[in-house]
Amino acid sequence: MKASKSATLNQRIRSDLESRILSGEWAPGFRIPYEHELMEQYGCSRMTVNKVLTALAESGMIERRRRAGSFVARQPPHLEQVALEIPDIAMEVGSRGHQYAYRLLQRELRLADP
Repeated sequence: MKASKSATLNQRIRSDLESRILSGEWAPGFRIPYEHELMEQYGCSRMTVNKVLTALAESGMIERRRRAGSFVARQPPHLEQVALEIPDIAMEVGSRGHQYAYRLLQRELRLADP
C-alpha cells in the first residue's frame, strides 16, 4: 500500500509495516522492532506506535505478546492490495481536529437495468 502525502503519521506507519509483512520482508513469526525502536525510526510518540500495533493486531496481521514483543502472525490474513486506496473520511476529519458525523437521508432498494 502506498501512503499519500496527506495521510496521517499513523496511516503512513501502518502502511509501511503492512507493506513489509505483505511483501514477505517480515515473514510469519518475525519479531517486529520494539516500540522504542519504531518510535526512533519514525520520529513519533509511543502512543502513535502503540495505536498502529494495536490496529495491526486487531486486523490479524500481527500477534502481541506481553514482555516478548510483537510478531508477524503465523498465518496473516490474505489481504489483496487495492489499486486505489479510499481514505477513511472519519479518520481524516478527526485527524484535523474536527468531529465527524453523518445522517442517512434516504435509502431504497433498486433493481439494476439489464
